[in-house]
Amino acid sequence: MKARKSIVVLMCIFLMAVLLCGCGQKHGKVVYDEDGNVSITSKWVLEEFTTNGTTTVIADESPLVQALFSSRNPSFSCPDGVNCVFRSNKKDHKGTVTKQDGIYYISFVQGTAAMEGEIVGKKLFIKNTKGTLSFVFSAE
Repeated sequence: MKARKSIVVLMCIFLMAVLLCGCGQKHGKVVYDEDGNVSITSKWVLEEFTTNGTTTVIADESPLVQALFSSRNPSFSCPDGVNCVFRSNKKDHKGTVTKQDGIYYISFVQGTAAMEGEIVGKKLFIKNTKGTLSFVFSAE
């Protein structure tokens, strides 16, 4: 019986070690364009969002709240530089991105309001055209 308990304890320790090691890995990377600027195709992580003047900074939330709402937080991806997905409240909004004079124009196929984005340093700033929503993402 003691051998069985020891095996179970060792398996639990091993599993925890594997899970903790996996948490520190980055699953994406910062991608640079031909001019040396951060590319829209980078992996983007939400830092903060503002809705009708109220700003939520993700880092200011407790780890428990971050974990509970991580799947609900808005996300943005544009792996090929043209086709993008903006995810909010577990709903994907597919669209296309065009760039003109440093501004990214995002139009959606599902009737979602258009958005505009700009990359400054390693941050992507996206806002809707009404100015009621804005998001700040950082490149990993």
